[in-house]
Amino acid sequence: MKALKGNENKMWQVFFVFGLALVLLASWGAPTFALEKGKPKYGGILRWWNRREPATYDPHRYRTAVSYGPSSIIFSNLVRSTMQDPFAVEPGLAQRWEVSADGKVYTFYLYQGVKWHDGKPFTAADVKYSLEKMADPKTGPETNKLLLNFERAEAVDKYTVKVYLSAPQPNFLEFLTIAFCKILPKHVLEKGYDHKSSNWLIGTGPFKLKKHQKKIMWEVERYKDYHHKGLPYLDGVANYFITDREAQVSALIAKRLDMSAPAMAHNAVAELEAIKAGIPDAIFQTFICPNARHVRFGFTNPDAPWQDPRVRKAIDLAMEKSELMLAATGSDKLFTAPGGYLYPFGPFALPEKELASYMGTDKPYEERVAEAKRLMAAAGFSKGFETALTCRGDRPAHRRGAEMVAEQVRRIGIKLNIDAIDTATFWERRGKGDFKWLSDATDSLLGDPDELLVYYLTGNPFNYGRYSNPKVDELYRRSTQLTGAERVKVAQDIARALWADRPVGQMYYYGYAIAMQPYVKDFRNPGALSMNLELVDKVWFDK
Repeated sequence: MKALKGNENKMWQVFFVFGLALVLLASWGAPTFALEKGKPKYGGILRWWNRREPATYDPHRYRTAVSYGPSSIIFSNLVRSTMQDPFAVEPGLAQRWEVSADGKVYTFYLYQGVKWHDGKPFTAADVKYSLEKMADPKTGPETNKLLLNFERAEAVDKYTVKVYLSAPQPNFLEFLTIAFCKILPKHVLEKGYDHKSSNWLIGTGPFKLKKHQKKIMWEVERYKDYHHKGLPYLDGVANYFITDREAQVSALIAKRLDMSAPAMAHNAVAELEAIKAGIPDAIFQTFICPNARHVRFGFTNPDAPWQDPRVRKAIDLAMEKSELMLAATGSDKLFTAPGGYLYPFGPFALPEKELASYMGTDKPYEERVAEAKRLMAAAGFSKGFETALTCRGDRPAHRRGAEMVAEQVRRIGIKLNIDAIDTATFWERRGKGDFKWLSDATDSLLGDPDELLVYYLTGNPFNYGRYSNPKVDELYRRSTQLTGAERVKVAQDIARALWADRPVGQMYYYGYAIAMQPYVKDFRNPGALSMNLELVDKVWFDK
């Protein structure tokens, strides 16, 4: 078995005791998270909150299926990571695997005797079906962008699958560990299913669906025939949909919940202060995800002032990152970090001094504003202009960040009106490119360039601003054929080309904090907005 360790990708995470940011994993070395000492105990229902009902329960379609719904805990992956190391690749439904010398053929040997929750046998046919579904942009719009070089899958026999790639893809195994990349039941889906309903959720994971009350809660219970023997420790998991921020915090303090949402939980200091006051011995974790928040420019109007790259650079220089982070979250360090087109805490990142020169943080902010004004004047906009920034008005941090952007660009003569809309409308308009400026973010789980750079490729469905740069397109095409140091170099060249053109105004990379009751053991979000909840099979209660 060749279990690749993902040496091209690592994620920066911070764990903290409240009041003192205690960095345990701020480098790219071995993971420092350790499982609790002592023998895990069986029993208990782990209760948490989430914001809203997902729009789909099909994990291949959209990430909310695994962020808010039970799909991630009901279904299994072919291979999986761990809570100790998000880049470890360990057995999931495959007990071992081999990779050909040219890196283009993966052979997976499956566990035998695995059963779906309805008692039907799990076989290689399910894996072949699921991989092909993931790779199809129509049936796997969330996963298709990960399986870049997937060519075909072959069920060699009932328990062996070969996967053929058109070119080596060094992140292939790591991408298969992601929460979206679940193996689904062929015998269920082929009969037809409503992806917006939960009544087809029959998996092989550690828990099976017990009940689901739309927009109120869902609960899963222990699956006694789970193929990882001895697991899970918990009897079940219950998720309650709570939209109000104060109500989320109050339910945790009152011990009606055992922990916050497992991924997108708290991103404001005031919330953590309230929890600490109510639960003095609460456990807190915080992490900064490889997701960059930015102002995306719309390029559909050829007469827009920001069609001129000098204007885009001026806007970017005026956007002071520490002010934006502080305005959005109440801290310029705890939940956020400045960065660029590549995740700044890994081997793909540009050298620190070079990145600082692009962001302008190598000089005082006043000098940056002065340079921005000169660029505006050179472009013919010395008196500025008026436009609008669309943001998610039902998300306080987004609204606060947008208002700070408006204040910052006002310093160079731009009058920016805030177009605050609800999240559903925001997603609809974003998909249509219906905006002038958009307060948006890249959506990445591993911080790999294949996740972060697709937002700038001509014609890509995630390129919401309709930006086009032939140089970036060609460099990216080359990068998908490379591995190791060559791939790192080309990814950095793409970042340099984007900095030269600035299709977005960079804000910051962001994350969240999670709070837990002190008896919750061995839970850790390894740094993903959409966590693979199958890993909850090792969580236990010390009470």
